[in-house]
Amino acid sequence: MYLGVVPAATVRGHAKSHPEARMHGGVPAGSHSMHIVAAVFDEASGARITDAKVRAHITEPGGLQRTIRLEPMTVAGALTFGGFTTFQRGIKYRIGIEVERPPHMQSSPSKNTPPRLHRVPAVTAHFAYTHD
Repeated sequence: MYLGVVPAATVRGHAKSHPEARMHGGVPAGSHSMHIVAAVFDEASGARITDAKVRAHITEPGGLQRTIRLEPMTVAGALTFGGFTTFQRGIKYRIGIEVERPPHMQSSPSKNTPPRLHRVPAVTAHFAYTHD
């Protein structure tokens, strides 16, 4: 998984007709608005994951937590997940990116056993971030 946190102002600079100017409901105002972007890959195959529900759990010192849904978005032809949030300067945040894959049918090793629904448990990767 790759995580990026960039100022929302970089997206705000796009023309209104540009798809990125309208993503996630539009770019929020404010000097501390940031855009979180997560590129998610399958650990075994290295293939990009495009069918997941992705959430960012953001924790501030003292335990205050908020969760934002990261929406699918295409950047340079590749699907990633992103969303807007606010980070105050000088505070160390803990960001947990949770990836939940949909269940899928798994083939059976025997012709006598029917395929079964396979559920993959959600995975969370943790990062630390401080907005300077």
